[in-house]
Amino acid sequence: MIFQAGCLLLSLVAGIIGLPLNGEQDTSPYFDSIQRRIYNGDEAGPVPHMVALVVGTHTKTFVCGASLITTRHVLTAAHCIDAVTKNGALIGSLKGIVGTNYWNKGGTHYTFTVNIPHPQWDSIRKRNDIGILVTSLPVTLNKYVQVVSLNFNFIGGNVPVIVHGWGRLQKEAKESSPSLQELRTFTIDSSSCASRILNRQNTTSFDPNREICTFLDKNSGVFFGDSGSPLILQDTRQQIAVVSRVFLGTTSRYPDLYLRVSAYKDWIQQILRL
Repeated sequence: MIFQAGCLLLSLVAGIIGLPLNGEQDTSPYFDSIQRRIYNGDEAGPVPHMVALVVGTHTKTFVCGASLITTRHVLTAAHCIDAVTKNGALIGSLKGIVGTNYWNKGGTHYTFTVNIPHPQWDSIRKRNDIGILVTSLPVTLNKYVQVVSLNFNFIGGNVPVIVHGWGRLQKEAKESSPSLQELRTFTIDSSSCASRILNRQNTTSFDPNREICTFLDKNSGVFFGDSGSPLILQDTRQQIAVVSRVFLGTTSRYPDLYLRVSAYKDWIQQILRL
């Protein structure tokens, strides 16, 4: 799976987003049965809150994962929003695709009117890496499209969790996975995460109040392209975090690092009231 935002095609033209059109619609669900896919994850079944952020008109490029938190609001990483903006405006071809496990076919496509990265997002130090996109029209809910509930409790270690994403399937891959992947893993306690993260060269910060880590084994984890995707509890399917940082890909002995939604409760709720 993945971490950082995918590269945008040079041919993309920046434009003003906000057209009230959702014309690129396909009612086909495009879901396959769950089966073993690769060594570090599984093919996902239906995940109705997942959103694929995609740019391009004729040739599409996957950028990041995201989650539907209301019928108008999509939660993702701030660096994902940076990847789809130019001079503060969203790229005109940006779409949020829901209702499919494939970012390049099926589902319903929505445009966005507003992008809201966290006001204290620091792209240099990678702090407060969280943001919200607002759709042009309300997202229509159905069997394959649902809002995810946010869990604002502080989550400790050894909690079973699931992360979904369209990131690369292995280190040598050059493209994102066409189909949604799933990894069942566990949170690790803040002290263990801090000691392992801070032992990494050129890593100087870890905030246990704002960040949470997961680790299964050195051959499993999020990877390039999984940025912005939600981390959810296995038992309640509530979202607790957003994919933010990854270290050395799927062969890393370092944990994967996420932004806790609990740390941003007030900000998120303020945006949802606008």
